[in-house]
Amino acid sequence: MTVKSARPRKPYPSKRQKPKSDPRNTVTPEFMKHDAWRNEADQILAQVDQVVNDIETKWGYGRLKKLTGYELYEKWQSQRDKFNKAFEIGKIVDIRVHGAAMIKAWQALDRAATESGYEPLDPFWLEYKLEDGKIVVIANCDAGSKEAKKNLDGRDVIVYNIQDAAAIIASFWDRETDAIAKAVQEQFPGARITAARRKEPLEDELPF
Repeated sequence: MTVKSARPRKPYPSKRQKPKSDPRNTVTPEFMKHDAWRNEADQILAQVDQVVNDIETKWGYGRLKKLTGYELYEKWQSQRDKFNKAFEIGKIVDIRVHGAAMIKAWQALDRAATESGYEPLDPFWLEYKLEDGKIVVIANCDAGSKEAKKNLDGRDVIVYNIQDAAAIIASFWDRETDAIAKAVQEQFPGARITAARRKEPLEDELPF
């Protein structure tokens, strides 16, 4: 989860103007001034992130908020604004209060969806056999990873959850690669990626 500033954006200067940095407008959050407070704030943020990740993985990213009644969603939104503001101002007391409240707010969405009869995502996984015989498994969540590992049956299998797979893809991907892949798919419907490798920088000296 990313904590965003609630401060409104200022109009960006024209191309002829260079943005000016005014140190008077730079406010350091209070918790950043003390190591103990900064460590505690980091821990609180990590706790909130973990709860958010667990609940979003359970229901599907962005899905839970659509299953929530308007009144509860407004309360959740209000609490999120307070949480973000607490980190922006940086008072450790407020971060403690609103960190715990943010966790409760997400748990309230989870509980309300369950009580309304909605179903979370079923844990599942997909398997694919590589040319070298190794089997790659991609699961939709941690629960799916655990279930997949119960069904290895002595096979040479590597298991990723979808977050792991996305991180690996992101390490290879860039805008140029994305544009090429989309162009190929448009020109050749049904085309598949069969291999991927990084470009190695040229280190040989030019012969002139």
